[in-house]
Amino acid sequence: LPIPYQAQERPDGCAAAALCMAYRSLGLDCSQSELWPRVTAPVRGERRGKTHLICRDALERGLSAV
Repeated sequence: LPIPYQAQERPDGCAAAALCMAYRSLGLDCSQSELWPRVTAPVRGERRGKTHLICRDALERGLSAV
């Protein structure tokens, strides 16, 4: 499947951009601004993408996540 490129909308938005690209390649509508708070958590005063939150988001959308 082709992956539709998404530039990061914010410096700390790698997780949201990557997930948005994956979702869009599967035909799912999403935005980085929607995904960012769902897939990040505070770590030493900054928000960072967390693997378990990325997987949880995918599972909640009915996708398989490993």
